[in-house]
Amino acid sequence: MKPKLLVLTPRFPFPPIGGDRLRIYHLCEQLATDFDLSLLSMCSSDEEMNCATPGDGIFSYVERVFHSPLQRLWGCLSVLPSRTPLQVGYYRNAVFTQRLRDLAPKHDGILAHLIRTGDYLKPYSIPKILEMTDSLALSYLRTNRINLKSIMWSVGYKQDAQRLQQYERNVIDDFDLVVLECTVDRDFVAS
Repeated sequence: MKPKLLVLTPRFPFPPIGGDRLRIYHLCEQLATDFDLSLLSMCSSDEEMNCATPGDGIFSYVERVFHSPLQRLWGCLSVLPSRTPLQVGYYRNAVFTQRLRDLAPKHDGILAHLIRTGDYLKPYSIPKILEMTDSLALSYLRTNRINLKSIMWSVGYKQDAQRLQQYERNVIDDFDLVVLECTVDRDFVAS
């Protein structure tokens, strides 16, 4: 019997096209050889909530939670007076929190895809993995250097980059394993 691993994603990984969806899909494809995988994922549209999942056997259980534009806005507004990055606030969802609370005890470990879902795992003591892919703070700092046309966006990026940088450096201590794609990002987060 394979150990049970719960995978959390901020975006529904089906169909597995482009960027973060493709990455988590292929990672889970590999993990499925050694783990019984369950998926708890946020969806931002009716299409995602209703699209068929492939019968590829990667996930033995799939659950979706709708994450509306109003929830995303409220999540961002709720973190403004704190040091929590907007990227984390944007993905706050009470139903997702409750479903995680119900599902976590049935699993041997949890993998959070990106810091967007990693924040949900702070109260849990079972083995936790954070698949960061790259540093959002470093990405934001690079974007800010490009001299964005809008002053408001430039200030917003700079503000969230500072929050992200501190957050990423602190969050790695909350996990048993943190995965970053390249050494540049790893060194930036660990510095």
